[in-house]
Amino acid sequence: MYANHSVCWSKCVLPVTLMIFPLTFAEAAPPPDVFYVSPFGVNAALRSGSASYPWRTIGYALGRAEVGSGDIIVVQSDGVDGNDDYTENVSVGKSVKIRGDDAALSPPVVRASSASDDVFEVAADGVEISGLSIYGATASTSVAAIHLNGVHGCLVRNNACGLDAAKTNALGVYVSDGARNTVDECVVLYASACGVRLLRTPGGIVYGNEIRHGAAGVEVNQSPASVVVHNVVTDNSTLLGNGWGVFLCAGSGWSVVTGNAIERNDKGVRLDASDVIVAANAFTENVVGLWAESTSGVNDVFYNSFDGNTLNVAASASIAYPVVSLEPLFYRYADNFSKSRFGNRYSDYSGADADGDGLGDLPYTAYGCRDEAPLVASASQYALLGWTMGPADEGAMTLDDNDWSRRGEVVVLPVGGSLVFVSEHGMDELATFAAGSQASGTTWSGWFTFASPPAVGEGVTATLGSASSAAGAFLAVGPSAAVAGDGASYALRFAADAGQLILREGEHLAVRLTNTGSSALYLLTGGGASALFAPEGARWGGPLIPWLLLLE
Repeated sequence: MYANHSVCWSKCVLPVTLMIFPLTFAEAAPPPDVFYVSPFGVNAALRSGSASYPWRTIGYALGRAEVGSGDIIVVQSDGVDGNDDYTENVSVGKSVKIRGDDAALSPPVVRASSASDDVFEVAADGVEISGLSIYGATASTSVAAIHLNGVHGCLVRNNACGLDAAKTNALGVYVSDGARNTVDECVVLYASACGVRLLRTPGGIVYGNEIRHGAAGVEVNQSPASVVVHNVVTDNSTLLGNGWGVFLCAGSGWSVVTGNAIERNDKGVRLDASDVIVAANAFTENVVGLWAESTSGVNDVFYNSFDGNTLNVAASASIAYPVVSLEPLFYRYADNFSKSRFGNRYSDYSGADADGDGLGDLPYTAYGCRDEAPLVASASQYALLGWTMGPADEGAMTLDDNDWSRRGEVVVLPVGGSLVFVSEHGMDELATFAAGSQASGTTWSGWFTFASPPAVGEGVTATLGSASSAAGAFLAVGPSAAVAGDGASYALRFAADAGQLILREGEHLAVRLTNTGSSALYLLTGGGASALFAPEGARWGGPLIPWLLLLE
């Protein structure tokens, strides 16, 4: 039987239909191409744009780059410091990275071929420009060394915008009509209009820049939720005395100006906005340290040091303009712990402190301003017992102890998702954080700032807890509270439900934010844009990190 079957199969010719099924594989995106340009290069189609066969101009390399590829253009110099290596105006319409050659003896210099146009005009998202010296945009007050025009998520880093008093720009970096762009560690010199201007661009970050000898330093105009942190802004003035270090214009609420050195400007910080945080800045030798326009709303102004200014603070109207924290903040002074409204240190204040809490018994009043809780000692003698929320550090989000100078970054909180922030330092001893009371403002408190306002009824639930290490798993062992948006406010004020939190020696404070809405949220971190403060009655054993040391 089996033999017969075998013969049958061997002798019969059967029609066979071969079914071909297409196989689908997820292809990884190809790595970006790297192109080189050089003062000794040649723009020719037969050249490869390699390090050995570079092209001559940045614009030509851009024409050869692929759209959406993230291609990298390495810009080389001729090796002679200050020489003009490139004379061109560059329109960047592709998501590329334009980088000065790290191996160069001097940064490549790009001079505008037309003074009437931006040297670099960026019209694509996700562009990076770094490591260049740029000048020559001078013909009007609206042209810039680098102009980010209507774009999102771009990075301008480590550029020199203006070289000296003869090689200048009207605007150093100009960011307009986009969102979530960063100007990082640039040197801006002798800008005839303004060093860094943000116009109609929420969620911008201006970090770690030196802005000197211009008509103005940083202008934040109709750009809510901007972060201006850890900059050196000095010697910005005009013949009319209208130059400023940092100007918060109308429509720029919920921004933060923290951890900056602001020196020898006509006006150190000029305020014409509401709901702004101005904290932990050093105001030195300005004509006016902080100036509030008559149209300025109420702002958080605390933990600043005013020293050697002609006028430390002033308001344009004869009003008792408040220069103090709007809410109680938990702080340590000497051996005392307190939670109260918290003011600033003024070189011309010498009031008494009978109860030893570090705050003057009499308010500081000057030129239309009033501080209800002036500091009686150097700001470095105080520590705000708060944690500012920082960006990812080696994979973990961070809580920074009293650090108002941390680099800013926008992080995404997806729908239904959570972010956990963990303190870098464990407790030095058993710490008990009291339950407090929401009604009296003595619970955990703080704020969370977003690059766009959460919709009505949407927001986050914040839960306090612990972790065994800076990268440890989150344990929800503390109080929580939900905070929701109103569709207009970029910052959500937080007050925890009454509940005790106990952390053993070595445990790390942690907080979890969970998006309870139906849209992704873009959380601003760094510089105190988002922060938490301990409840009244807490005792914290972490290290004291005075903010003045962080500025050095």
